[in-house]
Amino acid sequence: VVYATDGERNCWPQRVLEGKMRIRENDRRRWGARRRGEALAALRTLGLGPANVSFLSLPDQGVTDLLLEGCGATFQRLAIMIGAWRPTHLLMPSAADTHPDHSGLAVLLGVVIDEYLPPQHRMTLLHYLVHGASESFAREAYDLPSSSTERKAKRRAIVCHVTQVALSRRRFLAYAKRPERFVVGDGKTM
Repeated sequence: VVYATDGERNCWPQRVLEGKMRIRENDRRRWGARRRGEALAALRTLGLGPANVSFLSLPDQGVTDLLLEGCGATFQRLAIMIGAWRPTHLLMPSAADTHPDHSGLAVLLGVVIDEYLPPQHRMTLLHYLVHGASESFAREAYDLPSSSTERKAKRRAIVCHVTQVALSRRRFLAYAKRPERFVVGDGKTM
C-alpha cells in the first residue's frame, strides 16, 4: 500500500481537534505524522503490517502543482517502486476525481506507466472515484459487493482515521456500506 500524501494540510479537523486557529509548519508536520499513524492502525485491522506500506510524503494539496512544476524525480521514484514490485494490478484514483490530489496522482501515475515503465511491464489498472460524480465513471464502473464480514472490517479500518471521521463521520462510514466501484483499464492504454 502506497500513500501519496500525509494529509498534513487538512487544517479544519486539526483546528477542531486541537482547539487552535493558527496552524504552523511544525503543527502540520505533527498532523501528518498523526495521519500516517492512523493509516498504519487501519491497515493493521485489515491484517497488513508496516512492511507492506510506503509513504511518499508528496505535498498535501500540492500534487497538481508538483505536476505543473515538473516532477521528474517523483516520476523516477514511482517507476522504480512499481518496477521493483511488478504488480499485476494497480489500484489508483480516477482522473475524474474532483479532489486535485487524487486527479493529479492519476495523471502522475499515467505518465509513469506510459513513459517510465518498460513496455513489457503490463498490469491492469483499477481506477476508483472518491470525490465528485462522473457520469462516464458511473457508466464504466464495475461494482464489487462486500460481504457482511468485509463491511465490518472496512468500518473498523475507517474509524481508525480519527482525524478524518471527526468532522465527517457519517460520510466516511457510508463508504463501508457501499460496494467498491472500479473502472478497469489496461496499464499501457489508459
